Amino acid sequence: MKKIIFFIFLQITFSSFLFSSQIKGYVLDSIDKRGVPNISVTIKELSKEVFTDDKGFFEFSDIPKGIYTIIVRDEKYEFMEIFIDLKEDEVKRVDIIVFKKGIISEKIVVTAFPAPIIPYFSISNKEITRQSIKDVGEFFRELPGASSIKKGGTALDVAWRGFSGKQVNIVFKDFVRIEGACPNRMDPPTSHFEAHDFEKIEIYKGPFTVKYGPNFAGTINMSPREHIFADEEFRYHGRLSGAFESNGKGKNGRIHFAGGKDIYNFSFSGGYRTYENYKDGNGREIPSSLNSKDASLQTGINLPHHQFTLSYNYKYNWDVLYPALPMDADFDRADVISLDYRYKPSKSLFDELSLKLFYDTVDHSMNNFKKPTFATMSAKTDVKTWFYGGRFATGMSFGKTHLDAGIDSFEEKRDGLRTRDIKTGPMAGKHFVDIIWPNAIQRTIRIFSEFTTPVMDNIIFITGGRIDRVYSEARNQDSSFSSLYGSETSKTDLNFSLFSVFKFYPSNNMELSFSAGRGTISPDISQRYLFLLPVGMDRYDYIGNPSLKPQTNNQVEIDIKGKSERFLWSASLFYSYLNNLISAELVREIKPRSPGVLGVKKFINIARAYKYGGEFAGSFNLMENLTITGILSHTIGYDMSNEDNLPEIPPFEGNLKINYEIKGRVWIRAHGRFVASQKRISRIFNESETSGFSVYNLSFGLNMKYFHLIVEGRNLTNKLYYEHLNRKILGTTERIPEAGRSIVITILKEF
Repeated sequence: MKKIIFFIFLQITFSSFLFSSQIKGYVLDSIDKRGVPNISVTIKELSKEVFTDDKGFFEFSDIPKGIYTIIVRDEKYEFMEIFIDLKEDEVKRVDIIVFKKGIISEKIVVTAFPAPIIPYFSISNKEITRQSIKDVGEFFRELPGASSIKKGGTALDVAWRGFSGKQVNIVFKDFVRIEGACPNRMDPPTSHFEAHDFEKIEIYKGPFTVKYGPNFAGTINMSPREHIFADEEFRYHGRLSGAFESNGKGKNGRIHFAGGKDIYNFSFSGGYRTYENYKDGNGREIPSSLNSKDASLQTGINLPHHQFTLSYNYKYNWDVLYPALPMDADFDRADVISLDYRYKPSKSLFDELSLKLFYDTVDHSMNNFKKPTFATMSAKTDVKTWFYGGRFATGMSFGKTHLDAGIDSFEEKRDGLRTRDIKTGPMAGKHFVDIIWPNAIQRTIRIFSEFTTPVMDNIIFITGGRIDRVYSEARNQDSSFSSLYGSETSKTDLNFSLFSVFKFYPSNNMELSFSAGRGTISPDISQRYLFLLPVGMDRYDYIGNPSLKPQTNNQVEIDIKGKSERFLWSASLFYSYLNNLISAELVREIKPRSPGVLGVKKFINIARAYKYGGEFAGSFNLMENLTITGILSHTIGYDMSNEDNLPEIPPFEGNLKINYEIKGRVWIRAHGRFVASQKRISRIFNESETSGFSVYNLSFGLNMKYFHLIVEGRNLTNKLYYEHLNRKILGTTERIPEAGRSIVITILKEF
């Protein structure tokens, strides 16, 4: 009997060895995506350590099922920690991207949960998926210094420290640019992409970088997901998700699939979203319904020293309601094509040579068929924008000194008409065709360079400059516009921007930065050539001004960042002296064209204005799985020329987040937003005060065996509240109220 028991025991033992789980993968450098050799990889719970081979490959065998912490550490790379859920008899493939140690970045990485205060490493796309959002702009309401302008149920227009429009430089994949076709920006740049396709979203504060294009007050860089398959066998992974939101009966579904091997990779993602009108905190229905679908394709070829990436993004919105605008969107279609090439020589003065090309279009159609004005007039607008460009850049190192330099060029074109059919009054039966975009172009060519060098062991100096030549022209002007300014309205600007940053490290746990910079941008096409359209925050028809001067932001900033074993924190103070800031003035001698407006305003430069403010953020690890994060931000703006407050400046705001996570199995987030009243308002723009409010949200996620469940409770107290930057409902003095209580349920399946 003992022999039989012993034999059964041996069978069980050998079976466990034959069918035990494995963990294997590659550790890859974030820059060139090549394997990092001889780097430590440890399973924390089992105290097992291995080192990668010469290709960056590592492997753990005979691992029982369970939830584990994988730690990657090396003196040349930032510390990396990830969680995995290993099932019985599973071979878990894990590819880990690591980042070289160096300067603490000036960027804030936007993620749904949690957002690190000092971003030592990239945040996984899994963190972004922990919120189901309609639009990228929703993320910015939780970030220090960031906000968004709302005109409907979606397509929030991002603002940063009270700067908006082209004062905020928005790029995709470091260089790709896109602009909406609507004069009222009902389709801002961020609305043409899906957040869940991003690896990260970065904010570069102030005019303190020149690599990403004309940078007036800050740059937002949206980086797509990267898929690296480092071995010779074909690999793939994917994700399916579906979500339902109670307020507005919102439904959305997404699919993502990626595959490849060491020499090539590809990915596809697509989704569908539909929402009905939401209800505010008083149960009132707000016109805000929308429909949207999107798709993206990306393929890459990885050869020794060479990398090619070709991508295509498509976004189509239709039947979207905008209660603050004279029209609703019939449809909006964006198509974006981009090509990236990188060459990394093994031994050369150049670290990297890169070439980027892009071409995109936005087709936009809107009408007033659901507006009160439809009773007296039928109006329809069809407009289109084209944007294309290219950049050649290089990085060079001379010992500890690094130089980035390049040249780029891009062109934006806008064209389109509006038709109006009068139904009532003495002009009933009349048909009008109005020029919305006068076949206008804006062509930019620029050179730039950024230089980084250590001054002492604990001081780093960064400086850079950019020269832009900007040519603007309208080829099909309205005759009334030509009568005001003449037939020759083309304009050429030569803009100079520069910055310098000193970074001082008094210890390994603290960074002190002093930054000064000048950012200059030319007026955009609408500010130069628009004619009698109600595009402002007030109810006036606006006309462009070809004689506008470029705007200049002269900014200084002090940043302090620190960390300890449990506490991360950062604080910023800034002051911006603004020359030739674009504003508007009343023009009494010109009659308005749009129904219901109060008059006509013309874009002008104001000689002097300023903004100042700051942000504070801190994150405290109360215990191993519990983190408390607090954020404060405040900005004040003043028009010195007219002795008036600058418009659309967000009020003082605080955010408090409590995050609890059990090793990747369960997470909980409680979030409170506390916004003060705004009484600093602009009389020139007929701005009105807003009251303060507090809003509370709660969400949790559960990672089960076959799927992930996420439940979000938004505006739990069903508060009726108004964001200060929300535009007013057409024909009223009331801003668009935010949605009342809502429950969102998301189910994810990864494979």
